[in-house]
Amino acid sequence: MFFDNFLLQNAYQDRISRLSQGQYSRSLTLCPATTVLFPDGSPVSSVTADGVSIAALCGQPIGGTVSGTDGPVVVSDAIQHLQQQYLAAQAALTGGPNVYSLSNSLANFGGMLAPNFRTPRVVHMSAGMQRQLGEHSMFSIDYVREIGTQYPLGIDTNHVGDARHLDSVAALAAINATVTRAGCLPAGSAGSESQAAIQCYINSVPGASIVDFARNGLDSGNAFCGPFPCSVLGLPEPAFGGIHSTVDPADPTKVEHLGSNLMYFPTGRSKYVGVHATFRTSGDRLARGGRPLGARNPALGPGGLLYLFEVPKQRGSGGRQRRRFLNPEPGRGLHSSARGPLRFFRSGPAQHVYFCSNIGPAAWAAAFHHYAVGFAA
Repeated sequence: MFFDNFLLQNAYQDRISRLSQGQYSRSLTLCPATTVLFPDGSPVSSVTADGVSIAALCGQPIGGTVSGTDGPVVVSDAIQHLQQQYLAAQAALTGGPNVYSLSNSLANFGGMLAPNFRTPRVVHMSAGMQRQLGEHSMFSIDYVREIGTQYPLGIDTNHVGDARHLDSVAALAAINATVTRAGCLPAGSAGSESQAAIQCYINSVPGASIVDFARNGLDSGNAFCGPFPCSVLGLPEPAFGGIHSTVDPADPTKVEHLGSNLMYFPTGRSKYVGVHATFRTSGDRLARGGRPLGARNPALGPGGLLYLFEVPKQRGSGGRQRRRFLNPEPGRGLHSSARGPLRFFRSGPAQHVYFCSNIGPAAWAAAFHHYAVGFAA
């Protein structure tokens, strides 16, 4: 049985989301939310140094330009200035609330361990048989089965973005916010009126697309507001804000959705089933007709054995002598090629072929006259 180290790798994410006080490292996205929550808890939607809105930067090439208060601004420069603005806000804080915690932002996007979390584990089982073949060889066949259980699966318990939890009021507000910018009449209700308003927008705006409506909230809360509740960023409510929401007692029509709540539940499972067949051999005559010229070498690690096989001469055409090379690939000079657990070497107009088995961690080769000695990782 083997246990996974998931808990050690992800416990810090769980801690950051639970602690309501302190400053911690977080990675935030700017688009398409166009508003980011700074460490002091203030929502920021523009670059102060350039007078450029974050919305104007989204979707632009990094080398492009956008209009700022003092003229054109390169997108990459504006991004750097926003980064500096964020760092300055962070440096001004020496403590205070952790605005990215679940208790303060009503969102958990780093991933928390579920109350019933269990350490992932794998159970390995195998059964097989071996048979010896001759003095130096062995064949084995094994049935292998591995079952992994309690693997963590990240599930958003608030189901932000789930189409089953459509907020029709927020969806209609997003549609009206989009169509009125093109001079179309707002829809009073979902159905034929909203369809007519959308058709008017399509006819009035060349290149109109669903993205235009998504930018006004006809989208998942995660896409429109990032992982935070839209109310925290001062943005309209999304059409797909999830299951849970709060209602203002003074105004029952004012509904504010909570953010995502990503938690790791031990519900994952994996299975592997296979049949492994293995053939092993050892000895000092691994090639027919080979004459061993070397022996055990400690540089190859425990049990390392260096085989130097000289292939016998054969008579060629015209009475010339020639040698039969066991080199697996053609090449010039010192050549090596890997074939399973063996390493093969030969030298230029060489007269020997060398097999290095049970190779250690060294990786070097040297040629000496008519033969080569090789080591490989």
